[in-house]
Amino acid sequence: MAANTGYSDTAPWRAAAAGEHAAFGQLFDRHAGAVYNYLYRRTAGWSAAEDLTAAVFLQAWRRRGEVIFDRDSARSAGRRAGSRRLGRHRQLATAQGTAAPRQRPS
Repeated sequence: MAANTGYSDTAPWRAAAAGEHAAFGQLFDRHAGAVYNYLYRRTAGWSAAEDLTAAVFLQAWRRRGEVIFDRDSARSAGRRAGSRRLGRHRQLATAQGTAAPRQRPS
């Protein structure tokens, strides 16, 4: 069962992998807030957190047929993807000389 949610994401994820847009929308509705909050705490910027959250879910949509998560909830997979996306975001900002100071994780 998904952590603290009382439901499993397995069935909606399989439906999304089969191309059902509504099932992916259901997963987005369940987890976008948690992914956004995690990224907001790490970036201290709502704009960056929104952009990174959108990028996480766009990548999830594009790779929905390839991704298999190890728990009943997609939340931990979303946070891991957010961490990877945040790392790439910081690398790019550093390379461009526009890096913001790193925030301490909460």
